[in-house]
Amino acid sequence: EEPWNEKGDAERTKRWAAGGLRWLADEQIWVRWAPDEHRWIKDQRAGARACQKALEVAEHTEILNYDDTPQVNKDGTIKPKSSQRDKFLHEIRNRWGIGQFERVAKSIALSGDLDSESSEFDADGMLLAVKGGAVDLRTMEFVPGRPELKITVGSDVVFDPEAKAPLFEKYLATSMPDPEMR
Repeated sequence: EEPWNEKGDAERTKRWAAGGLRWLADEQIWVRWAPDEHRWIKDQRAGARACQKALEVAEHTEILNYDDTPQVNKDGTIKPKSSQRDKFLHEIRNRWGIGQFERVAKSIALSGDLDSESSEFDADGMLLAVKGGAVDLRTMEFVPGRPELKITVGSDVVFDPEAKAPLFEKYLATSMPDPEMR
């Protein structure tokens, strides 16, 4: 159980983003896994956004630990927003904001816990992310996209190994007449 402070927020963020967020210290930029694009995306604000999402998820779990019964005034009326749950939400939400998320992201970056080197990404220059996965350009085979491939280069096209490109083929035939060279 982490405390509700910057250090605790950093631990929550690292746990929530496990496997999907890295800090490229040599480039001073975050890289996040984008499952819908089947590749990693360089994104300066990914650390702060991960922190925000992690805290939202943690809040929804944590509030279950607090009594939601409101306090009652001496005259029998209910004090607005007086339950333990209301007080907890008020306390943590008052310190939330882009500044807090950025501070947490910076502390994670400085910790080195999510460090990766840029050279780890796109190390295999013959892999290209496409819709639904990646294409090995050596074999022209489709492979399922997954974080371990560490691809950042991609295209929004659907890979179709049977697709024809008559205009491109015509260009190749005129610019490279020898079929062996094409």
